[in-house]
Amino acid sequence: MTNDPNRDARDAAAMLWHQQAVAAGQTERMLVRAVNGELVSYLPEEYGVARMTHGNSVTSAGGNWAIACSLLIIALGVPAAVAITAAIRNDSYPGALWLLPVLFVPAALYFIRSARREATAVRLRRVRGLPAPTSQTIESKWTRDRMPNGT
Repeated sequence: MTNDPNRDARDAAAMLWHQQAVAAGQTERMLVRAVNGELVSYLPEEYGVARMTHGNSVTSAGGNWAIACSLLIIALGVPAAVAITAAIRNDSYPGALWLLPVLFVPAALYFIRSARREATAVRLRRVRGLPAPTSQTIESKWTRDRMPNGT
């Protein structure tokens, strides 16, 4: 990044605006460093999928859709293929394969929800002229009430 003498002033203005919005009742807002280096106060629906956790590290709608489709293919395609093969060969179907949908479909639904949430956030950020957030959260409802030493 380049040395911008006005950045501190813009950061202070963004922090002040964020604090006023939180004081006015918008307690869900998150103050995050955006990809362009500026501090931006996001609503949860503008932020999209969580970028600051150890969970889902896929933060694009396309990536979440790809994972969801892969999981659904495994969950539904493998048991169906084995069932068709067993029917053709007149063999018995291994019933334990129906555990695949039980395990993989909920995971696929999670990624579908994440994809839809991120797509909505991207749409809102475009309409509102906001840059994409990074994982550098400065202040949020989870960090607001903590002591400075992290306890």
